[in-house]
Amino acid sequence: MRARQRTIAGLLALSVMLAPAGAPAQDYPSRPIRVLTSVGPGGTGDLFIRSLGEELHRRLGQPLIVEPRPGGGFLIAGRACAEASPDGYTICMLTGETLSYNRFLYRQLPYDPDRDFAPITNLFFNTQALVVNADLKVRSVDDLVALAKAKPKSLSYVAPAQHHRRHCR
Repeated sequence: MRARQRTIAGLLALSVMLAPAGAPAQDYPSRPIRVLTSVGPGGTGDLFIRSLGEELHRRLGQPLIVEPRPGGGFLIAGRACAEASPDGYTICMLTGETLSYNRFLYRQLPYDPDRDFAPITNLFFNTQALVVNADLKVRSVDDLVALAKAKPKSLSYVAPAQHHRRHCR
């Protein structure tokens, strides 16, 4: 959730701050701004940027065109952002997976998280919790792991980043 996401947020924040000032010599933005996201439509980040985009459209006079690039372990969006022209008309809102976790999950990335992105800000914190149905009588992560091992393929979970349900093995 670092580099490109911060770039996006900073540009958006800067745009919001400059828009009310109405500096006549500035012509930015003179065309729509593309926002590449690493999550699919309907995800938390997608909803957030679309809401922010409506307000920025009113203030800047140009729309934010949200382009979800989900999939591929968040590599698709990371690569698209790294290859985008650095002209201020393509900004990216990326997740922690794209910027931090993937460097430990993959031998090679199609982008360099440290070199290819310039951080601006963290737009929001997405706090998550691990919860279970009380009927399982699970009181700790160790209890949950033991139950999953004792009853293979009988438990399932939902993880918001993937937006689909999986079964524990």
